[in-house]
Amino acid sequence: MGRTLKSKHPLFDTNVFIERDVSDALLSQMYLSTVVLYELIAANIDDSTLAQYTSWKSALSASNQLLTPTSTDWFECSKLIRNMIRGRKSKTRGNVQKIISAQQQQNDALIARSSITHNCFVVTSNVKDFERFLPYMKGLVIVPTDRFFS
Repeated sequence: MGRTLKSKHPLFDTNVFIERDVSDALLSQMYLSTVVLYELIAANIDDSTLAQYTSWKSALSASNQLLTPTSTDWFECSKLIRNMIRGRKSKTRGNVQKIISAQQQQNDALIARSSITHNCFVVTSNVKDFERFLPYMKGLVIVPTDRFFS
C-alpha cells in the first residue's frame, strides 16, 4: 500500500465480501457502508449469514465504523449522476461518457462519497465502476481487491 493509504481506512465494496472471507481482525480495521450492508442483506442469504451481518452492524456501529450516507451525500451524488447522465463536461477531464441509468450508479456513488467524507479508500473488484466518478470526486482513491490483499 502506498504512503497516502496508510492514513486512510479501507472501505470494501460489496463484491469484496462476496469474493473473499473477511476476517474479524480485518473487519475491526475497516469501515463498512450501510449501502454495502444493504446490498449484502438484500441478496438471497441464509439465516446464519444474516446473523453474521447483524453482528457486524452492531460492532461497527459501536465503534463508529459504520457509515451511513447523509442527506448531503444523497444530494451530491444525485447531482453527480445527473451530470454523468447528461454527459456534461467534467471540470478536470472533458466529456464523460453517458450512462444509461441513474439507479445503476447510485449505490457505487454513495459508497465512493462516503469513502471521501470519512478518510477511506474503496477496495473493489469493479474498479471501472468507480473510476467513472474520478472526474467528479476529488480525493477518491480506488484500490483493486487483488492489490489490497497481496
